[in-house]
Amino acid sequence: MDLGAKDVKIEYSLDGNAWTELAGVPQFAQAPGLPTYTHNTTVSFGGIMAMYVKLTITKG
Repeated sequence: MDLGAKDVKIEYSLDGNAWTELAGVPQFAQAPGLPTYTHNTTVSFGGIMAMYVKLTITKG
């Protein structure tokens, strides 16, 4: 299949106008493509408050 996200820039915002990049985002693990798939990558916000989250895939 070879579709998906590998390197992802994550930004967060309280108002949808001012964005801050989240540090320490891990590389996303490859999904197996099975119907029984459960998530295999967790991104911690470390208690950061956010109303909006934006993901930009920089490498698939």
